[in-house]
Amino acid sequence: EQLAHKSITFGPKEGLGVLNGTAVSTAVAALALQESHLLAIFSQVLTAMGVEAMRGSVGSFNAFFDRVRPHRGQREAAANMRLFLTGSCLAHSEHEDEENRGGLKQDRYAFRTSPQWIGPQLEDLVLAHEQITIECNSTTDNPLIDIEGSAIHHGGN
Repeated sequence: EQLAHKSITFGPKEGLGVLNGTAVSTAVAALALQESHLLAIFSQVLTAMGVEAMRGSVGSFNAFFDRVRPHRGQREAAANMRLFLTGSCLAHSEHEDEENRGGLKQDRYAFRTSPQWIGPQLEDLVLAHEQITIECNSTTDNPLIDIEGSAIHHGGN
C-alpha cells in the first residue's frame, strides 16, 4: 500500500502455480543462463586480448590440439580464439619463425591452455541450456489432462 501498488488476486490454481512448481525458478535460471553465456563470450574475448597484450602466439590454439584431444568445449574455445586473433597485428602468427619473434618460446600457461579451462565451462553451459529449454517448454501442473487420450493423469510432474 505504501508503494501504491495494487494487490494481485489470483484465480483458480494461479497461486499454487507460482508457489508449487518450477516456473519462477526456471525463469530466474533462464535469465542467469543468458548472463552466463555472455560471460563465457567475454572470457574468450578478454583472453584473446590478453594474448595480444602479451604479444603471444596464435599457435597455442592450433586445430591440431582439437584433433588429439577432441573435447567439444575445448574445440569451440580454441576456434573462437583463432577467430578473435585473425588479422591481429599484435599476436604472433603460428608460422612466424620463433627466433625472429623474440620473447618467450611459449606463451604464459594461462593463455596457451585457455581452451582447456574455458572449454569445460562451455560444455556445462550447453548442458544447462538444454535442461532449461526443456523446463521452459514443460508443464509442472497436477493433475495433467491428456485431451487426445481423454485421460487425467495424477503424478509428480
